[in-house]
Amino acid sequence: MIDAEVGTGTARLVAERALARETLTPLELETLRRRMDNARARGLQPHFIANFFFLTAFRAVGGRIARREPDRYEISNVPAALRVRRPGASIVPVTTRYSRVTFEPAAIQPEALTRAELLCAGGIR
Repeated sequence: MIDAEVGTGTARLVAERALARETLTPLELETLRRRMDNARARGLQPHFIANFFFLTAFRAVGGRIARREPDRYEISNVPAALRVRRPGASIVPVTTRYSRVTFEPAAIQPEALTRAELLCAGGIR
């Protein structure tokens, strides 16, 4: 038989042995989860990859890239440091220049334009 006193002191015991004293309310936890999900999703969007990862970093290492058509670019110089093949790298070789590249799958080959290489997470496609 379990009496009403069985739970007495459990709150004090948990408080004494807790690894952390701070807690999030359910609303704060849900807000944090939503923000993390949004950040994860944004990081995979083509315009986010283009603007915040590739373009800035590429120019920082000496690459030359210029916008040509909407969502399409020309790379006139790929620095030698980026052309070096590393073990386990993509089978597709990296050339010194690309007439057209894009970060948007829909912009690979629009009507009347030459095909563009797709730059995406994981390499060139």
